[in-house]
Amino acid sequence: MEAVSLLTVSTLKPKRSRVCLHQKHPASRTLARKIIWRWKQEGSVDGKDACVECASLIQILSRKRMPLVAQKLFLEMKSEGFQPDYSTLSALMLCYADNGLFPQAQAIWDEILNSSFMPDIQIVSELIDAYGKMGHFDEVTRILHQVSSRYFNLTPAVCSLAISFFGKRGQLDMMENALKELASSGFLVDSATGNALIRYYSIFGSLTEMEAAYGRLKRSRILIEREGIRAMAFAVYKRKKVLQIG
Repeated sequence: MEAVSLLTVSTLKPKRSRVCLHQKHPASRTLARKIIWRWKQEGSVDGKDACVECASLIQILSRKRMPLVAQKLFLEMKSEGFQPDYSTLSALMLCYADNGLFPQAQAIWDEILNSSFMPDIQIVSELIDAYGKMGHFDEVTRILHQVSSRYFNLTPAVCSLAISFFGKRGQLDMMENALKELASSGFLVDSATGNALIRYYSIFGSLTEMEAAYGRLKRSRILIEREGIRAMAFAVYKRKKVLQIG
């Protein structure tokens, strides 16, 4: 059955024209050209307005599960001489990733890395989440290495993201690798990340692993917060209950 869902796209400016987009692959280019034609009529194809309009529309198309239309819009804009900025590239990359088109997302990510643009941590976080939803944990590790090797100042933030990402999913070995990445770059674990480590080991690790993590934090003089202490206490209690039942 052909998809017949409609998307009514409103541009950012008030009282602007509205374009109906049909989610049909053969019509994607035609629809993209129609949008650009309307922008030309309104005189908003050139300059920063075009970047804002294009990025915002790509985000809408992503939420409506219409990545092919977003792709055609982007390509048609480039054919018109449009120079995409960081907001447009990152919007298209996340559009691809959120819709499962990971090779295309990877291509845009590589383009960003090889450009003069510096990725912001929020976009990196959203990209990591998109890969994580599909269980592509190795890709998250690759993103971590790419960012930390190219943008030294982003290393603490991206390592904390990776530690949280892997920890919440019980991927303790990968979490430890992210921790080593942080240490190898000369950064110390902050209090928030350290307490998160305790919680993750309390939930997913053995008592031995949890105690080892606690020992590391204690030697680093990181204060264990109440939530971390509760998590450890619950882990010990749960283990004792299992032993009693056994």
